Amino acid sequence: HGKYINVGSNGLRVTPHKELNAARRPYRIVFFGGSTLWGSGVRDGQTIPACVVRRLEDKYPIEVINGGQIGFVSGQDLLGLFLQLRNGVKPDIVVFYNGVNDVYSSFQMGEPGSPQNEFNRRDEFRPSLGKRIFLEVRKSSTYEFCRMLRSRVDRWRGRGASGPEAATDLAARTAETYLRTMKLACDWASNEDFRVQVYLQPTLFDKPVLSETEAMALRREAYLKPAVVEAYSNVLCRRSTVLPELRDLTGVFAANPDTRFIDWCHVVEAGNEAIADVMASNIAGDLDGLMSGNRK
Repeated sequence: HGKYINVGSNGLRVTPHKELNAARRPYRIVFFGGSTLWGSGVRDGQTIPACVVRRLEDKYPIEVINGGQIGFVSGQDLLGLFLQLRNGVKPDIVVFYNGVNDVYSSFQMGEPGSPQNEFNRRDEFRPSLGKRIFLEVRKSSTYEFCRMLRSRVDRWRGRGASGPEAATDLAARTAETYLRTMKLACDWASNEDFRVQVYLQPTLFDKPVLSETEAMALRREAYLKPAVVEAYSNVLCRRSTVLPELRDLTGVFAANPDTRFIDWCHVVEAGNEAIADVMASNIAGDLDGLMSGNRK
């Protein structure tokens, strides 16, 4: 627990609410995503779920759960939904806000759908003497610095990718895996009687006018741009046939020259407010339908 960042006993980021009326069943809204949803760099009250709460709680009886976890890809988000359902947490609306971790982990590992840093787990489960020494070296700041330098040169090509053609193929497979994973969530909702909203999150590479701070971030992380742009392009080209439910947020900051990104994907508090404006409007539409008795 801290002044700005708090995690509950359930392991989830705290989302401030007004006190719920115990006599009235609230509509439960569960969010899933990575660190951008969890709220890296922002206060508890300025995460995307918290911003949505402020826009809706005076009109609707709602309980909002921030299920975001740092580094999670869409497959892990889907598993998170399964665990919530298994534990008896029945949502009325589920919101997925993702995309960047799927791209990053795919080009890091060379395989779509893989969790981030999966090679660490493989090494830890097969610790020969050489690997044990390496695992200790890897904890050092010198190793971390060297890894960062190398990542700027070749990580965008993908771990195991041998050139532009391999990277292009990986981008297409990454998009297909992401879309099909989110399609599973939408199909699941039809059987479990809850609603799903899926949002493709914005990146610094989508913003046409950059602040000085964002321009510095772009220079630092330009090595990621080819992978992100190509994978996102595949997602948007394929969504009409695979996942028409996908809502595209990549242009949410298009008209804003002010700083909205901390780095290539994490957003400042004012940026979360803008994203919450879009989400709250869509969620309100679903809540109106639920309150009128049209549960689906």
